[in-house]
Amino acid sequence: MKEQPVSFVQKLFPLLSKVEIACMLALAIGLVAQYLKYPAQSLLVVALGGLSVVFFLGAYEPPTFVRDENEKFGMPELLQLVIVPKILGISMAVACIGILFKMIGVNPEGSAQMLLLGGSTSAIAIAIILIGLVTNVKHIQSIVPKLYRAVPIAAAALYLYSVN
Repeated sequence: MKEQPVSFVQKLFPLLSKVEIACMLALAIGLVAQYLKYPAQSLLVVALGGLSVVFFLGAYEPPTFVRDENEKFGMPELLQLVIVPKILGISMAVACIGILFKMIGVNPEGSAQMLLLGGSTSAIAIAIILIGLVTNVKHIQSIVPKLYRAVPIAAAALYLYSVN
């Protein structure tokens, strides 16, 4: 049987975690520099822009859990393992761009809308994933690492929206 060629997208997904780490490091350095009154606006733009691209592209990554041949999935598994992670990735990207616009002072009305939409959609998706954790949906543990990223971003977005 002929082997399938590896697509560009399949080559891209393993690189996303490395880019995410680099963007998080740049964001941390930029925030510390801004706190110390050093000019770090361009570093924050690159870091938050990069994170939003990583989150948006990561939303389309296929699920990583191993499924048995005769294992049946219903609507809760479809919602928890496929639909909500995609919504969460896209909403985190929107929230990151909203945070970026808020920090650099561009388009206050647009940044407020992005903060509200990204933060509230992320919060709803987080609540749905937490319900899945409580009700023991199959393979829900594969989604938990996304929560480690989503909770601080949603909290920051909703906080920045509230102080608008």
